[in-house]
Amino acid sequence: MPLSEEDLKQLRTWVDQAIIRTEEVADIFSDEKLLRSVRHQLEFLFRVTRAGERPSDSDLRRFAVGLTARRLEPVDDELARLFARMSNYLET
Repeated sequence: MPLSEEDLKQLRTWVDQAIIRTEEVADIFSDEKLLRSVRHQLEFLFRVTRAGERPSDSDLRRFAVGLTARRLEPVDDELARLFARMSNYLET
């Protein structure tokens, strides 16, 4: 289902902020697999939102943005909050 232009704008903002924050804190990630997962999810969300689309339900289950938010809490609160916001927004 397509997102409204306002929804896309908000989601793009969070994706952009998360991309920047990921690069800022990349050196403190002790879990390389988590870092790759975060980057992969953000690349996907970047492409989808720039195409004006909402990720499919199967994509949302596969990426589990909310689970990633919880896994990021011990690494970086700011990045975890951005993932939680994106998750809440996409799952409504």
